[in-house]
Amino acid sequence: MYKTIKKKEKVYLIIHDGSNVLVGQGGKSCNKDRMGFHLPGGTKQDSENEQGTAKRELKEETNIDLVVQGDNCAQSTVVSYGNTDVHFLVIKIPSVPELVKKKGANSKIKKDENTWDEPFNVVTSKTIKECMEDFTVNNSTEWFGKGLQAAIDSGLLKK
Repeated sequence: MYKTIKKKEKVYLIIHDGSNVLVGQGGKSCNKDRMGFHLPGGTKQDSENEQGTAKRELKEETNIDLVVQGDNCAQSTVVSYGNTDVHFLVIKIPSVPELVKKKGANSKIKKDENTWDEPFNVVTSKTIKECMEDFTVNNSTEWFGKGLQAAIDSGLLKK
């Protein structure tokens, strides 16, 4: 008898202003120190849709509340990691640096009941080019680069 293996789902946000992308650095994920820069996001819970996961993860990791539904959100999906579907939600906003500054993204973020992950130590903006250079196998973040490239290829993001 064959056992059906349920696919894992992850959801990450590409929040951009056309030039800059919101990224975080530091903290722990799966009880390991994060290397390099990361997009906000994480594992989708069974009770959530992609937008719900994105909103929850963004708040947990960056202390930013942002609407992640409707006209400002488009989806690009990468399905290339074995048993995991990775969804990238692309959101265009007027200014990533202003979002970081206004929303208090670097204020002390309270650790919630999630024992697997911690908030980012630093939330900032990087250019799309800088992100593509930093999202590497060495930092275990190559899937973020694949998500950015998929968003570029589908016309949701310009290089």
